[in-house]
Amino acid sequence: MADSKYGKYFMTEPIEIGPMLHVCGEDGCVGAQFPGFPVEVQILCLSKPGPMIQKPHAHDVDELFFIFGGNPQNYFEFGAEIEIMMGEEQERHIVDKTTIIYIPKGVVHCPITTLKVDKPVQWMHVLFQGKYTMAPGADPSSHPKHSNREPYTPEEVEKLRKGMMVDRVSKARRT
Repeated sequence: MADSKYGKYFMTEPIEIGPMLHVCGEDGCVGAQFPGFPVEVQILCLSKPGPMIQKPHAHDVDELFFIFGGNPQNYFEFGAEIEIMMGEEQERHIVDKTTIIYIPKGVVHCPITTLKVDKPVQWMHVLFQGKYTMAPGADPSSHPKHSNREPYTPEEVEKLRKGMMVDRVSKARRT
């Protein structure tokens, strides 16, 4: 699409192994081509129990989590339980229905753990700055660098377009 005046703004298939849709302004990401890219957005499917983000942290900007059913025609069809810890005191919350969580800047959040999955659900986060950063003093090791993230190969993309599954775990998500 880049052959037209506005084609450069269409970032097709910014998909990383997971699979996840992801765009931001960090070096190595498709959004980095635009100076001052305004947000970091990630969408992924939670299909099995396990930890997502283990270390509590905060950001210097607001963040939103969207957690919704995996059926695109019915987001209320929710089949999982996700534990999210909030605040310095690690207040425990269980998400078991479609939920949007507003996390004001400076509010400590995480760990996040998927406890149970009967039906896959979707997870989306929006960080209101183009580059993922944490508040001073936080441990940034839980956020994989773009150099560790992997795109699908052209052969894998073709399989996925045909509805075939590709079973490969990103190096960034193995830690």
